[in-house]
Amino acid sequence: MTWCPVPREELDTRIADELSRLDKSSCEQWERMRVEPVKWRCSPWGDDGGGFWVVAEHDGLVVWFNDIEDGFNTSRIEMRGVIAEYRCDQTTLAEVLERFAETREAEARARSAPSVELPASCLGPGRIERRQTTYWEFRSSTGLRMRAHFSGKRESRFEVEEYETIELSTSHPLLVHHSEPWESVYVTGAALALPATLQELSDRVRAASSGWRRVEEYMGDTARMSRLIVAGDGLLLNGPRSVAAIASEVLERRRVVHSTMPARASSAAPRVLVLGRSYVIADAFRFDPQFG
Repeated sequence: MTWCPVPREELDTRIADELSRLDKSSCEQWERMRVEPVKWRCSPWGDDGGGFWVVAEHDGLVVWFNDIEDGFNTSRIEMRGVIAEYRCDQTTLAEVLERFAETREAEARARSAPSVELPASCLGPGRIERRQTTYWEFRSSTGLRMRAHFSGKRESRFEVEEYETIELSTSHPLLVHHSEPWESVYVTGAALALPATLQELSDRVRAASSGWRRVEEYMGDTARMSRLIVAGDGLLLNGPRSVAAIASEVLERRRVVHSTMPARASSAAPRVLVLGRSYVIADAFRFDPQFG
């Protein structure tokens, strides 16, 4: 059977017919990659017809029409004007565009692969949707759903689902509790002054932690504190060095006899994921986009 090369007018009609059945997204994709049809050489297959019609270019590829096999094909661009790879697929233009779309989506997923840093696309308001032992799931206001995996969890607190801001930090006031060495503060003969002292300590610790910590976290149970208030002698608190320093300063100014002793060595600094007033403190985080 003798090959009769397709004329330009027939090619234009075929392309227009296929485009008329495509959705808006595919047509927009076509407009971004289409070129004025021009023949590129492809020896020896296309010699009798002066080459094959190239109709589009995209990411180092040409889309061309093989009118011997009656289908659109793609080949790498190695030299302009020459189709380096002969293909004989009987593919429609819609199928070619669909393959490009699938490749683009796969690349987008690859760029959204699990990360140890909080992706910028997650910043801003959102909602915590699921909480498990080793991960939390949240959805940003843009609709992106993310799973935050964590290992070496030290502490967590959940307040409400909705949050206005989100951050992953290595220098948050919450982390002082875990990264600093701890010290114990003991008082002697402080019964009369202790109630007022405790109130000042409470205010100072809350202010120093930007409202994230309460001095009660470092003072033990209520029964022990009640005995201390009555007796005036004993352990006042165990806490990070900076909290112990606040306590020592307050006690010194109030002329309360006290002493400080090492209680716990420092440890490797963790990180904290803060979602509004909820948070997770852990040694490591990994963020995994969720689809579907």
